[in-house]
Order: sequence, then C-alpha cells, then structure tokens
Amino acid sequence: MNAVEITVLLQRMGDDDALAHHELLERVYDELRGIAGSKLKHDPAQRSISATALVHEAWLRITPADGSPAKSSNRRHFFAAAAEAMRRILVKQARRRMAHKRTAPAVDDFHAETVHSSGNRSRPSALNGYA
Repeated sequence: MNAVEITVLLQRMGDDDALAHHELLERVYDELRGIAGSKLKHDPAQRSISATALVHEAWLRITPADGSPAKSSNRRHFFAAAAEAMRRILVKQARRRMAHKRTAPAVDDFHAETVHSSGNRSRPSALNGYA
C-alpha cells in the first residue's frame, strides 16, 4: 500500500471518519501480520500467542477506540508504533510467564493443617493396617 494512502487514512481517523478505521485495518493487516510473524519467529518461547492475536492486541493499543485523534501521523510512525506495541505485549507476556515460574506452589490447606495439628503426617484410615 502506498505511504500517502495510509497517511490520508490516518488523517481521516483523526477527523472522526468511522470508515477510515476499517479501511486502514483492511489495507495494513497483511503487513502487520508479517511484523507479528517475524517478532514471534525470533522468540520460540512465545508460542502461547498467535500472530493474529498479536496483531489484534496491538491494533487495539495503537488505534483510538474513543473517537480521539489518531496517534500516528504517517505510515512510518504507524508501523513503528505497531511494532513497539507488539514488542511490549510480548515483553509483558514473558514477564508474566517468568513471574509464574518464580511463585511458590500452592499448599494444600487440608494436608498442611493435618501435619501441623498432629505433629506427624496422618495416613488415611484405610492404610493404617498396612506397613
């Protein structure tokens, strides 16, 4: 797609043109998928999100949903903002994954209470007759 066409669509979005939002997505979707695919290819650990989901999440972050003026002024700025949004989404997801790995496993309250109240591990009554 021509850089001028994207810039015109971005300006129309800034002028509250509802159709411009949809036209822009149709015109840049394939290129955004390409950017998302390359970002995901460089980090094989990011298998929990697809390129499509990454594009959609980035789109929600970089385009105004409340009718405010578009944040991007031209094609270059728009794609740079999209790439940065994708990077931040992936970083946030990686931080969540790493935080989850660092957290201690949950303790089963019933078994912990049994151990602390009796001083030793209690065995189920069905096993009491067996060594």
